Amino acid sequence: MLFVAKNVLILFAMIFIAYFAGIRKIVTENGIKDFSNFLVRVTMPLTIVHTLIKPYDAKLIANGLKSFAGSFLMLCIMAGVAIFFVRKSKIPMNKQGLWMFVLTFSNNGFLGMPLMMALYGSEGLFYMTLANLAQNILIFTLGLRMINRGFRPVDNMGLKSVLLNNINIAVVIGLFLFFSQIQVPEVITGVLGYIANMNTPLSMVVVGLSLSKYNVKDMFTDRDSYILSAVRQLIYPLIAYFILKVTGYGAGTLVPAILLFTIVLPAPALASVLSEQCDTNPKFAAQCIFITTLASMLAVPLVGGLLV
Repeated sequence: MLFVAKNVLILFAMIFIAYFAGIRKIVTENGIKDFSNFLVRVTMPLTIVHTLIKPYDAKLIANGLKSFAGSFLMLCIMAGVAIFFVRKSKIPMNKQGLWMFVLTFSNNGFLGMPLMMALYGSEGLFYMTLANLAQNILIFTLGLRMINRGFRPVDNMGLKSVLLNNINIAVVIGLFLFFSQIQVPEVITGVLGYIANMNTPLSMVVVGLSLSKYNVKDMFTDRDSYILSAVRQLIYPLIAYFILKVTGYGAGTLVPAILLFTIVLPAPALASVLSEQCDTNPKFAAQCIFITTLASMLAVPLVGGLLV
């Protein structure tokens, strides 16, 4: 647990540094967008490709498929629970969709991938990448319907646009290199290695800068965001831990850790992005992201303790 807590503390220290740089306007809002675009379109994809330039390992593929399947099934169950809970509760209609969305999906991209890289190396990053692929498919199909609950429907982005993003294309390229065992020139692997070393700190910087855009006082005014965080980052992980222990799913591998960390991570930045695009209560989306991100500073090390 000490190892996990130390690494998580380092990661969140970087978030705080970036946060204060943001509120001091050392980095402008345009700069935040540029950092984010560079991370998503360049650094993350190349890091994934670099991760998969390695000797063929059948166990890695088998466990990767377990991570994908386990994540997909887990998200479907969480979505079912969220939909049932929201329908039976007295949550205002203009919040119901975001309740469902935040209770189901996690920040696998900006936080999950670099966290797994820091804790478990390239193997952890590979498994989280496949888990994130499962989440992306569901976010832009089921997730869009959730976000728009109670509002006018918008056109779905379509499965093609979901799958053909830089992250998933990088997975395909990386898997091709992994299965074909093509010898990549040392100069290229060297460049990819340096870029991969940037991925984790840059991800934390983007998270911190993104949080700095919000008015802190406004972020603490909605009680619903606290309840959401408690359910998502306390109750869900304990139930999932019990189920994984009883079923033995992925026992002896990193898969259970990937699934547990996926659950405890904060609400994804996409909650705010999609809410802005669809005009469906973006302020509440921002509050959920802010509160769950703060809560994850305590929840993530605790989950790490369960895995010891």
